[in-house]
Amino acid sequence: MDIIGFLSSVNKIGLLAFIITFGFLVYEIYQLRKNKKKPEQPTIPVFKESQMILPPQPTISPSGSKVPKTANNRVLIIIVIVFILFGLIIITFGFLNINKQSVKKPSNVAVKPTLAIINSKGILLFSQDFQPLSDAESKQIKPGDSLYLGVESVQRTDIDQARIRVNSSEWSDNNITTQFDKSHNVFYIKYEVATSDAMLNIEAQLHSKTNGWFGKE
Repeated sequence: MDIIGFLSSVNKIGLLAFIITFGFLVYEIYQLRKNKKKPEQPTIPVFKESQMILPPQPTISPSGSKVPKTANNRVLIIIVIVFILFGLIIITFGFLNINKQSVKKPSNVAVKPTLAIINSKGILLFSQDFQPLSDAESKQIKPGDSLYLGVESVQRTDIDQARIRVNSSEWSDNNITTQFDKSHNVFYIKYEVATSDAMLNIEAQLHSKTNGWFGKE
């Protein structure tokens, strides 16, 4: 907890009163120390011709009657006690306000978004090192990830290409791919999940040199 945060949580009126009380206490201590350092006027006996020593004449201070030291000490002790109690009250309220703010403060823990994946038959998902993803691994895909999308080919010699679209209802030339992996028997594309994607609706078609595109348009 830093000092600035603590001071901002303390009531401003209470803090001002605390400062004023502290200043008054400092002033009282200064006055007491000043009175202690002030030398007392010595009493000089008065001599007359008959050599009789008269009783000492009392001297009156110009500032008036002197306040007993015990009274000053009592006032000082009361002021110190009030000052301490007042400070404890302000500190207590400050901590209470900080605790309330920490409870109300929303959590900054980021929640990992999940994607719903809808794909047609024959579509496979691959990691960046081109390893097939299981169903559990596919559920861990999040916006910003890069992966490969593939569609299985069939045992025909005239299949020359495929097209794969994601979250789209129309086909375009950009969906067509001739990249083929023999080990997995798939045509594939590289795809990066956009931050705005809440789901991946993946569709794919194979192309025959003789019959054209398989499946519905």
